Amino acid sequence: MGDENVAVLFAANYYSRTQVERVASRTNARAVVVPEHVAGAEGVDTYFDLIDNWVSGLSQAFLALDRRREHRD
Repeated sequence: MGDENVAVLFAANYYSRTQVERVASRTNARAVVVPEHVAGAEGVDTYFDLIDNWVSGLSQAFLALDRRREHRD
């Protein structure tokens, strides 16, 4: 992941959150843990909720990366 400059690790919530976050931290990536399917997490009752959850998680992760880059420049 480090060699490929993977910035965000997108994982389903049936994996161990601790393991996902450990991999992300070791590679300087941000972990985004999301439900895989409708009813896979609280508040994810429709397909639109599911996709909204994914997009929100990814957008927050990439915005945080942008902010981190701005502080380095």
